[in-house]
Amino acid sequence: MIILTLRKLLALGLILPAISIPSAETNKVASAKKEAPQPTVIDPGPVGGPPADAIVLFDGKDLSKFRGQRAAEPHWKIEAGIMESTSPGGIFTKEDFGDCQLHVEFATPAA
Repeated sequence: MIILTLRKLLALGLILPAISIPSAETNKVASAKKEAPQPTVIDPGPVGGPPADAIVLFDGKDLSKFRGQRAAEPHWKIEAGIMESTSPGGIFTKEDFGDCQLHVEFATPAA
């Protein structure tokens, strides 16, 4: 009569242990996987309006966020909520920007 104990069955590979120990190879793969940083969720704001994190440079009323190319104040014209370039010089933002998302709306004359 052959009596096999649990230890002998495990040694023969006839019974697998209920727990498994991950190999060193598995640990390397698991530790290499890191979660990519997720972008911040931004409130899109009201329909037709700017998102919550937007810096509105021109709201159709004034040029307070701009400076002139050759003067402290820009000499551009505002009429009916529209900014129009005038001579002399360009226009620059008072605040410096690096990489950014830029949304521009403009219209060209019909004629």
